[in-house]
Amino acid sequence: MDKRKITSCDMVVTNELILRNIFDFLPIRDLKNVRLTSHLWKDVCCPIFQRKSIVKLNENVHLEGSVMDNFLEKFATIPSTRVLFRNYKISLFNFDFNCDAMDAFWEKFGPSMESLQIEWVRFVGVDIVRDIFFNLTPNLKHLSIKDCSFYENYGGERPGLRIYKQVADVDENVPVNPNLISMHFCGGEKHTTLPISWEEIFRGFPNIRDLSFYNISAADTDGIMQIAKSLRTKNPRIMQLEKLNIFNGDYATGEIVVPIMDNLISLKLFLRELSIDLGATVNFHRTSLLLQQQRNARKMILYRGPLGTPMKKFPFDIIFPNLQYLEMTETVADCMEFLQFMPNLSTLALKEPPEVEPPFLPIDTIAKTDMNFTKMPLQTKLSTLIVEYDISSADVRKLVFWFPAVVKARLYLDNDAFRTVCGEWRKLEELEVLGERLDTEGITGIQETRSGETPVKKCNPINIKELKYLRKFIMVNYKISTTIDDVCVNEGFMKMPHLNYLELCTKHISEKGWTKLFNWAQLRTLIPTDGRWDSEVKAFEKGCYQLKSNRIGT
Repeated sequence: MDKRKITSCDMVVTNELILRNIFDFLPIRDLKNVRLTSHLWKDVCCPIFQRKSIVKLNENVHLEGSVMDNFLEKFATIPSTRVLFRNYKISLFNFDFNCDAMDAFWEKFGPSMESLQIEWVRFVGVDIVRDIFFNLTPNLKHLSIKDCSFYENYGGERPGLRIYKQVADVDENVPVNPNLISMHFCGGEKHTTLPISWEEIFRGFPNIRDLSFYNISAADTDGIMQIAKSLRTKNPRIMQLEKLNIFNGDYATGEIVVPIMDNLISLKLFLRELSIDLGATVNFHRTSLLLQQQRNARKMILYRGPLGTPMKKFPFDIIFPNLQYLEMTETVADCMEFLQFMPNLSTLALKEPPEVEPPFLPIDTIAKTDMNFTKMPLQTKLSTLIVEYDISSADVRKLVFWFPAVVKARLYLDNDAFRTVCGEWRKLEELEVLGERLDTEGITGIQETRSGETPVKKCNPINIKELKYLRKFIMVNYKISTTIDDVCVNEGFMKMPHLNYLELCTKHISEKGWTKLFNWAQLRTLIPTDGRWDSEVKAFEKGCYQLKSNRIGT
């Protein structure tokens, strides 16, 4: 009998307590793989897997055999104390207490909920919203309500439902839920009004750390800030926010008016993350005061409408010693000298406001001004660069010089700019190319010319093969077909030693080329897409659909 000595490693891989603590840090994808190792590992993984999974319910509950009925039927014999699911996403159906399935659902699953998203529900009963907030989900930690319409019952000669438009009455005796730490609300339609007053929300959830308002009017935002200011004046211990997002989606005029800015400053919040729509008429002095207050932030997102004139000197002469992520639109500032006050910045993103695609073109924020970086050291800690504006090759050369340590990039590139990137950013690991100006010659370096009737191939030594550490390459051009072809497959992508993620939008790769990529063992993720119009799909779909059905993307 083999009496092999039990090592410390054996004790670790068979100890449920140790395994549970290790697996708790793994993402869903890794848990799926880990649970296939052994029966023990499967038993340890499954509860964690269920706890991290999201239950999505998006059918009409009043339809016979709906997803809600099926979901309840599966768990009919399991007591609520043994339900391990914690995260739910409800969308695309009406729900109210007029449905037995809905009553049973909240009674069984509500007490164990930790995360709830309610999105795109057109008929939400006013009463059930209040109960979700204060009665049905006592252990809720994260709540998101997005693009919903709230209705109430009314009597009279023709009883029925009507849109809820009035301001909710304040109940000062709402139950306190100390567990809720995250609240996101997106207004959506203009008539949308949350059927609960914000005073009740702030009173009932004193430990909120992450607060987000999206697409609501300036008057409503100002009202929310006034309520928060009044409550914090009475009790400074409530609303100790760490993350704040105020974005109203009005690109033309902006929404952060002077009263809102004043109330924000008077709240005296010390945030880790600030995301704010400054508006086209941003006040220089007040913005300076607000940013000075948040100088220890780690993440900052600043938007302005496209009609706003870029400031010659934006109030970034404040030192942000801990700032690691900065995202801003080109209308915030026309000069990048503020980077010298952010010594630990690792990610810089110059982007359009959310839900604007494709970006306004052409906008060249870098070439418009004479950047003076002669008195500042190179940004050696900046590892991720995103520029979603159409910039020139000269601008790319500046960026490559200023940020030599970049390993992740998202840029508009033509052939010359791409060769600059390949020659200078040789440790690049992830690259997304925007636009359609990069072609086969730029990627492979191969240029075919003719000497009489004889074809002559010339090869530029600076091409994609210089990026020996590249793991991820994306070129989709906002879903419009690019000119990537079989030559890029054979002489470009297949020559990359570490490439394992490839996303392309093109109608020029043949079925043979797609099959070769599909059978390439090194490639873990292949996402082929085609152009926007059906006429561009004809020669492309033969191999594409087989790839989609067999290869699992991220």
